[in-house]
Amino acid sequence: MRKVLASILELFLVSLIASVHFSSLEDLKGVVSNFLKEARSEVQVVAYGVNDRDIIAILEDLERMGVIVKVVGEKVSGGLEAYVDTADTLLHAKYIVLDKKRVLFGSANFTRNGLGRDLNAVMIFDSEKVSTFFSSVTEWLIKGVEPLRSLKTNFGTFLLIPFVDGEKEISRILRKAKKSIKLCYYAFSDEDIFALLKYLSSRGVSVKMILDDWIESSRLSRLRWGGFDVKIVENPLLHHKFLIVDDKILVFGSANLTESGLHKNVEVIFETQEKDVVRDFIEEFERLWEDETIQGFRI
Repeated sequence: MRKVLASILELFLVSLIASVHFSSLEDLKGVVSNFLKEARSEVQVVAYGVNDRDIIAILEDLERMGVIVKVVGEKVSGGLEAYVDTADTLLHAKYIVLDKKRVLFGSANFTRNGLGRDLNAVMIFDSEKVSTFFSSVTEWLIKGVEPLRSLKTNFGTFLLIPFVDGEKEISRILRKAKKSIKLCYYAFSDEDIFALLKYLSSRGVSVKMILDDWIESSRLSRLRWGGFDVKIVENPLLHHKFLIVDDKILVFGSANLTESGLHKNVEVIFETQEKDVVRDFIEEFERLWEDETIQGFRI
């Protein structure tokens, strides 16, 4: 009975556990800065890029206050002592763990453009379970300790690539589509995902995509895109990585729809059917689709 009550309570508190923030609506640097300033004992910052001067200044201030600051990245600048990933696989996950109780996670690097001009999103989770999952990834990156490969909660599932086959998981979710698929991605070059979308479109599923003009350098640009509604964004840089199936299932995270993003890189993706969160991403998709101030074209 206690477990049942705990599950019901967790579902009820999803809105308190998770919040969503879009650069199209908010100053993401402000969101990240305010989040970091709440640290009391430890901060873990993991991303491909960590070089925003204001973020680095906050981390340096936290160190002077006695907070343990762990930074892991591919490109890290400033006076912080950091673990720079040198493995063959690309570190592409982007997250912050605060006091092992809270997590900020999403598509944005902690850089001037990542938190400024680029189109991105982050989510904040107030959950020790989620913090434990992300902390295990940090320990794996720094010490080689075996990480948690996935975490299933009552408000969604977190998956760690390359331990989990991202293409297999994305395909599994896409195959659930009965009515519609919405994709919003910086990079898309995976031919198997493309072929699956063509098949689903032929079966009557509406497929709409918002893609950065990076797609013009992809081999997919040479294929036939008939059956899809596509908006190509030229400016600002579209750095989102999310998809929505039947307006009910959301996949969000750091992984692009590429061979490396779905199989090789260090990535985290989050799958959820939590209605409020899914609705927020639907609204973001429609906002970007209709926004005439975003430079681009449709095909």
